[in-house]
Amino acid sequence: MGKKIYIIDDDHDIVESTKIILEASGYEVKTAFTIEEGASFIENELPDMVILDVMFPGNQSAGFDFCRDLRAKNETKEIPIIMFTAVNSKFSFKHDLEDDWLPADEFLEKPVNPSDLLKKINKHLG
Repeated sequence: MGKKIYIIDDDHDIVESTKIILEASGYEVKTAFTIEEGASFIENELPDMVILDVMFPGNQSAGFDFCRDLRAKNETKEIPIIMFTAVNSKFSFKHDLEDDWLPADEFLEKPVNPSDLLKKINKHLG
């Protein structure tokens, strides 16, 4: 099997289309539609990468919070994280926010371009 990537996003269409792209590229994919479900997967088996949505129903910063939680734990702090966002591209996370506050490795705007996604994944997983 290929490297393990966990997708955590509440948008079922985004999750399914991303899963298809990644599996076709040889990755083993697990999906979760809530932070809690994704956290449970990660507690049981560490992935090689996490793809994480920024906003979830009921908590617009749930993805940010979970990203910081992953970085705070020794066992997960080195896992590459790509965040998906529907936030307008005029706002640049990498330049406008401190790395301590938002320590994701990459950001991709929804809808995600498959070739851009695969380039970002290959950059971190080789």
